[in-house]
Amino acid sequence: MIAVLQALGFATASETALGAQEVSIRAAQILNAQNGGLHISSACPVIVDYVRLYKPEFTSCIMPLASPLLTHAKLLKNLYGTDSAVVFIGPCIGKKNEADRQSDLLAAALTFDDLKYWIKEAYIDPETLPDDGQKFTPENAYEGSLYSLDGGMNETLRRCGVKDNVQLINICSLELFGDALKNLEAPKLAAPVFIEALACVGGCIAGPCAAGKRSRLLMITDILQHTQYRKNIPAQPRVIEPRQYAPANIAPKQYSLEEMQAALKKLGKYTPEDELNCSGCGYNSCRDLAQALLDGAAEVSMCASYMRKTATRKAAAMLKSMPSALIMLDKDLKVLEVNEAFNKMFRENE
Repeated sequence: MIAVLQALGFATASETALGAQEVSIRAAQILNAQNGGLHISSACPVIVDYVRLYKPEFTSCIMPLASPLLTHAKLLKNLYGTDSAVVFIGPCIGKKNEADRQSDLLAAALTFDDLKYWIKEAYIDPETLPDDGQKFTPENAYEGSLYSLDGGMNETLRRCGVKDNVQLINICSLELFGDALKNLEAPKLAAPVFIEALACVGGCIAGPCAAGKRSRLLMITDILQHTQYRKNIPAQPRVIEPRQYAPANIAPKQYSLEEMQAALKKLGKYTPEDELNCSGCGYNSCRDLAQALLDGAAEVSMCASYMRKTATRKAAAMLKSMPSALIMLDKDLKVLEVNEAFNKMFRENE
């Protein structure tokens, strides 16, 4: 991997797990100083945005620390100078938002899909590159490598010496995370409760742009097998990147019944029966998609049923206008459809 990145023009490569280790040390200190309440990890940018947008009452519960990525970027900037350009490469799309918002720390964020395309575009064959035993800089990561697994951060917190009264919980998926927060009154929690929350089921190794076809189980066992553990974890982190998170305060715009109906009609939804609520577009319901359409945050083409109907209409129009005779049969050779050219041919032969 290091040879590939250098062939693409990078000076060196470093593991973001280094930033994760620094975050865990500081997070353990914060949790050990608490007497109760809810505390949510800030490692996953999707979870952070979800809380800020849809659960703003829990925004103050997010750990006041930057993500491992931003912490790692600051560590690299301290080592190699503020004029150095740091680029993140991983399986996460959400990191692109972090790069856009923190351009002082991150020059760009790429997915593994992006990297594969870049390697192919540059005509680089990784198998032909020399393996001369290069190592990640400034050093190899240790227990921070566990962050990519469900429950990995909590394991690092245990190794950092978090107190026994701190309850460590890991939750993967936005749905489960949202359910966990329902009807919860955080101040009433008698013991400190820390949630390691990740948006992707299975952790970061299951990110949308992992770009690999390996068995998930093999990936987990490889990480567990190759992760090295420090006997003595430093009492203080080398770098801290504090953050305070605030609610997004984006109030949904209210539209009239006529506007909503017009948007639904654009999606081919004329009656309640047409509203399938299949979630294929990424929204929970057809009305949510219509709302996003009016907000300018969605497109009609996102509706699978609408696109299917459109494709069927276009196919019918194409068959109708074809100059060649066409007949469609089912498996029992029963006629399903014929086009105008077929009808005309038989009329002429009568």
